[in-house]
Amino acid sequence: PPPPAVVLFEVTPAGRVSVNGKVRGDIPALKRLELRPGRYEIEIRYRKEDPLRRTLDLRSGQEITIRHKFFEPKQLKDIFG
Repeated sequence: PPPPAVVLFEVTPAGRVSVNGKVRGDIPALKRLELRPGRYEIEIRYRKEDPLRRTLDLRSGQEITIRHKFFEPKQLKDIFG
């Protein structure tokens, strides 16, 4: 079989990863996924923030990084008081 594609996650502070509607794990524990070549709908949810959605067309051996920072208004309140 052809080598898988690799999806790396640089998402903070955390998130739940779904691939084609199926939960695959939680960031930060989930750092990477190996997927067969093909088209995928990736969704990452964190609390009540708007979800991050990406459609990926992955090729054999390809490595792609999804970078995103979820924002919570209370963080600014915590910083600026």
